[in-house]
Amino acid sequence: MSLFRAKKWKYYSVIWSQYDGRWKWEGRPQQEYSQLELLKELGEQGWELVTIAPYADDGKVVAHEYIFKKQV
Repeated sequence: MSLFRAKKWKYYSVIWSQYDGRWKWEGRPQQEYSQLELLKELGEQGWELVTIAPYADDGKVVAHEYIFKKQV
């Protein structure tokens, strides 16, 4: 009998992108969040930020993907 059980995780990602000169969240019902507001909300729901991946176009960062995980 094993003393350890593998943890199971679910993952969630959102994109913080620049559109028409303004930054906004893609894939969220309410896109008027600041970065800190969204991180706080997801943290209160048990989500843990794993990484942030930037996306560039012609050497200019145009978006960031925030990847979260939560134990199930």
